[in-house]
Amino acid sequence: MRWLNRVASRARVALRRLLTSTDEEHLREAVEHLRFLRRHWDKQRERDHEDRTGRKVTDKRFEADLARIERLVSKSVTEIRREQQSLAAGVNTFAEAATLFRGHRRTEERLRRHLAHMRSTKRPIVVGPWTGEVGFELLYWIPFVTWAVNTFDVPPERLIVVSRGGTGLWYRGLADRYIDVFDLITVDRFQVATSQSRKQLRMTELDSEIIAAVRQRLGCAIHLMHPRLMYQAFTPVWKDGENPGILDRLTCHRRIDVGQHERPAGLPSRYVAMKWYYSLAFPETPENRSFVRRVIRQVSEQVPVVLLATGSGVDDHSEHTEATSSRVLTPPIGDDVRANLELQTRIIAGAEAFVGTYGGFSYLAPLLGVATLAFYSEGHTFSRTHLNFAQQVFAHLGAGTFIPLDVRHAALVASYGTALPTAADPAGSSSMRGVQGEVDRES
Repeated sequence: MRWLNRVASRARVALRRLLTSTDEEHLREAVEHLRFLRRHWDKQRERDHEDRTGRKVTDKRFEADLARIERLVSKSVTEIRREQQSLAAGVNTFAEAATLFRGHRRTEERLRRHLAHMRSTKRPIVVGPWTGEVGFELLYWIPFVTWAVNTFDVPPERLIVVSRGGTGLWYRGLADRYIDVFDLITVDRFQVATSQSRKQLRMTELDSEIIAAVRQRLGCAIHLMHPRLMYQAFTPVWKDGENPGILDRLTCHRRIDVGQHERPAGLPSRYVAMKWYYSLAFPETPENRSFVRRVIRQVSEQVPVVLLATGSGVDDHSEHTEATSSRVLTPPIGDDVRANLELQTRIIAGAEAFVGTYGGFSYLAPLLGVATLAFYSEGHTFSRTHLNFAQQVFAHLGAGTFIPLDVRHAALVASYGTALPTAADPAGSSSMRGVQGEVDRES
C-alpha cells in the first residue's frame, strides 16, 4: 500500500509540473500517464489485503485527482486551441503587415533612386505640373519637393516649378524659375481637364500637354519630378492610415515668406482678410449664407475687411462675393488668372487675421504667420487625417494660430475670453478679438 501511495504522490507532482506547460501534447501525455497508473492501481488493489478503510480513502483521493486533472487538461486544450487560432490570426496579420511594409519600402527606395538619378545628371528638373488642390500643394507637395531638394542637394538653378495662379513665391528659395500653367493652356482647357478629379495619381493627358509645352519652351531634354511620385508614397497613409512615418521622412515644412515690401497697393493699414466659399464641409444653405453675411458686416464695423473672391471659376467652388458695406473691400484679384493666388497670398500676408471657410486654402494663412479662424458646418464630410497633420505642422513651425470651428460651436471661441495671437501681437490682435466678439454675438 505504501508503494501505491508513493506512486500516486509522484504522479501528482509530475502532473503538476506538466500542467505548467502550454503544449497540448504534453497535457495528453500527462493524462495517459495517470490512466496507466490507475490501471496498475486497480491490479494491485485486487492483490492487496491490507486494511480496506485506508485503501478506499486513498482510492477516492486518487480518483478525485484524476477527475480534477482531466478537467484541467480539457480546459487547457480548449484554451490552447483558442490561443492557436488567435496566434494564427496574428501571424496572418503580421504577414500582411510585413508585405505592406516591404511594399512601402520598395516604393520609397524606387523614389530615392529616381531622385538620385535626376541629381546625377545636368538636365533641368521640371517640378510639376501641379494642377491639384491648394491644400495638398501647401501641406504635402511643396514640403515633399523641399525634402527632395535638401536630401539630394539639388541647386535651385536646376529646378523649374510649373504650377498655376502665380504660386512661384510659395517655392521661393527652392527653384530659380517658375512657369505658370495658364501661360501654356487656356482656363477653359484647365477646367474641363480637372473637372472630374484634381488628384494627379498618374500622368494625365493634361499633364503631358503641359510638359510638352514646357519642353518646347526650354528647347532641351528634361527630368520630371511629377506629383504622382508624392501620391504613390503618401496615398496609403491618407487612405488606410498605413506607414504614417513616411510623412515625416519625406517632407520638410517651412513658413512662406513673401517679403517685407511687397504688400499690394490700395489696402488699408489694418484689415482682416476673408475668403468664403461653399463646399461639402460648408454647403450653400440659407443658414450658412446668413452666417457669412452677418460676420462680414459686423466685423467690418470694427475693422476693414478685404474679401477675397476671384470670380474666375477656376476652382470648383461657389464663392461668396457679396460686400455688405463700404468698409468691405473686394480687390480685383480675378482679373489675371495667372496671378490670382499670388495676389491673395500677399493680401493675407499683410492682414491682422484671416477668417473664412475651412478647406485647403485656409492652410495658407498660418503658413504666412497669420492667425486663422476656419469655419465648417458639416464636419463628417472631410478627412481628419489632413486636419490633424496640418495642426501638427503649424505647431512645429510656430506658425499662425489655426482654429477650425463648427459654426454651431462658434460661441465657444469668445465665451472663454480667448484671443488668437498673431506674430506681431502674441497676446492677441485687436482685430481678432473683434472677430471673436462678433462671431460670439452671431452665434
